[in-house]
Amino acid sequence: MNLSIQDELQLFSEELYRHLTPSLLEELAKELG
Repeated sequence: MNLSIQDELQLFSEELYRHLTPSLLEELAKELG
């Protein structure tokens, strides 16, 4: 049970990271540019 929960959390965080990173980079580019 614990392993599957950890797996799901890892998948979730990877998805989140994949979606958030472009937005964060865009914000950074705006601030720096």
